[in-house]
Amino acid sequence: MAAVNFARAHNLVVAVRGGGHNVAGSAVCDGGLVIDLARMKGIRVDPLRRTARAQPGLTWGEFDHETQAFGLATPGGLVSSTGIAGLTLGGGVGWLSRKYGTTSDNVLSADVITAEGRQVTASPTDHADLFWAIRGGGGNFGIVTSFEYQLHPVGPSVLAGLIFYPGEVAGRFLRFFRDASASFPDAVTAIATLKMAPPVPFLPPEAHGRPMVVLGLCWAGPIDEGEAALRPLREIGPPLADLLVPRPYTQLQSMLDANWAPGFHNYWKADYLGGLPDEAIDAIVDHARAISSPLSDIKVIPLGGAFARADERFSAFPHRQAPVLFNINSRWADAGETDRHVEWTRGLSQAVQPFASGGVYVNFLGDEGEDRVRAAYGPATYDRLAEIKGRYDPTNFFRMNLFYKDVGAGPPIVFLHGTLGSSSSWAGQVARLSPQFRCIAYDRRGSSRSPYVAEGNHEHTGDADDAAALIRLLGAPPCILVASSAGGRVALDLLLRHPGLVRGAVLAEPAVFELDPDEGPAFQAAARSAVQRALADRGPRAAVDAFAELVDPAEWRSAEEEGRNRRRDNHPALLRLLQAQPVPITAERLEELHTPCVVVMGTRTHRVFRGIATVVAGSIPGARLVEMAGAGHQTYLHDPDAFAGIVADFARGLQLSPQGTVKTLESSSRDVIPSF
Repeated sequence: MAAVNFARAHNLVVAVRGGGHNVAGSAVCDGGLVIDLARMKGIRVDPLRRTARAQPGLTWGEFDHETQAFGLATPGGLVSSTGIAGLTLGGGVGWLSRKYGTTSDNVLSADVITAEGRQVTASPTDHADLFWAIRGGGGNFGIVTSFEYQLHPVGPSVLAGLIFYPGEVAGRFLRFFRDASASFPDAVTAIATLKMAPPVPFLPPEAHGRPMVVLGLCWAGPIDEGEAALRPLREIGPPLADLLVPRPYTQLQSMLDANWAPGFHNYWKADYLGGLPDEAIDAIVDHARAISSPLSDIKVIPLGGAFARADERFSAFPHRQAPVLFNINSRWADAGETDRHVEWTRGLSQAVQPFASGGVYVNFLGDEGEDRVRAAYGPATYDRLAEIKGRYDPTNFFRMNLFYKDVGAGPPIVFLHGTLGSSSSWAGQVARLSPQFRCIAYDRRGSSRSPYVAEGNHEHTGDADDAAALIRLLGAPPCILVASSAGGRVALDLLLRHPGLVRGAVLAEPAVFELDPDEGPAFQAAARSAVQRALADRGPRAAVDAFAELVDPAEWRSAEEEGRNRRRDNHPALLRLLQAQPVPITAERLEELHTPCVVVMGTRTHRVFRGIATVVAGSIPGARLVEMAGAGHQTYLHDPDAFAGIVADFARGLQLSPQGTVKTLESSSRDVIPSF
């Protein structure tokens, strides 16, 4: 509680570290406060009630050591070094999930420190909404200081281990595995892994460094019954080695630890698959033959059993009916080889997309594409999580959940997108500028991969606070802001409220409608009317069409359909914007700024944006106005090279034109680049 109160008092970004097992790095931050729970390792086991009360610093190896003294366990993960907290909050899939459900299914209650620095107990009867959210919804709701788990009779010995097959039989093996897994009893957990054979003594030397298939098995029941149940899986063909034996459950949990030794680079991709048709198997096997690192692997995990029987409404953990969890784990030692391994991982991930069911396991989220956070939960669950987040953390104190990309080296540039955009809106600018500059583009709160907080005013002041926190987090001050449309409003608010973080700003047609008292209110009224009509007649996605047609019809009509669809997906951000009541930004307030600024506008943009740009440039002392010939509202899309040149020249401190004059740039390209 003291750490939370200290961070709030000093406006620090907070990251919470349990086991620190997440490869996406969400447990740490730079320029903020890491609340490290690693020393909180208390555990109390009640063998009569079959429960355990455990603190979040425990690893699963430490937890199992205590519960196995009584022949008890709760579902954990696949390795012993994983922290119990992160795995639990994201759901938890492992050796016992088909028998007893996810880790989060077995949470009975939890003690949580909220953003206000208050401790509450979340259970089915107390703070039931928070209890629902923390079981699969991730770590965005507070700091869990203890979990109470349901335990089950497991071990102390289980029939478990690994069977190794040569890579030449991978296709036949996966087809057999697919068919056999459809009738697995709940006590069976089976995981197929494709990887390169390591130089270990139990594998024949001629297999070392060659592709192989590893079948990981656990029978969570009487061992004699397991021998008969698992026999068909041992008869696929002659194995390279068969290590399936009765062994202590704690040994099973640590059996794969060597694969997760620290000190390596990691990149993950994961999907739930709707099945394993032959075409999917062929794609997986083909990519396995070309695996880029001997440390990488591909996992195929059949689900079902108790995992699938839990009601979707039971907790925030979604996608219960997915038959297969597919995971690509890339690991390598040499940082110079990163691009090659990431390319291989993305290639395989793309190859299985035709067979994906549309979701992703929350604990495997990392550097994801558009809408993956929403897809990880599904629309209904995502919306409910956002509502609960608003109740327990209305100021987004636990904000290590903004999606951002940080590319290149040099002076930092932070990009702020408009209402319907995302970090990907700036892809063209990042590609052009990252060879010379450090480019940071992020999804603003409630856009694409950054979840919305239901309370607060994140369309405006909250967005500026988010940007300030991210700039501090990434060690980027003083940075240059590059902002467009509604992002320009956020940039101006940031300049007014956090001036020390920014050394300059390029503002592309900032949408500050109160600065044009003649045209601004009329444009906003027309936008609300058009959106409301489309919303009533054809739904929220059509409302985006109506708004985009009003703002920049030529750009909207020429954009690729994929880009339009992604902007349509951001319809909640548009509807919130039209209902927002921002703190006014006046010309008088802008006159107080001393940050160098360039204001960019197009010659064919709507007159309201030209009027606003002119007022902004005329009000900020020393600001310069640059006009792009032929450009509409999305100036950076009309001529990406010219816009990048403006940014680069400004960032280098070059003067574009005398103060108070307009410089018109002749466009070098009339092609409109899609915004997504």
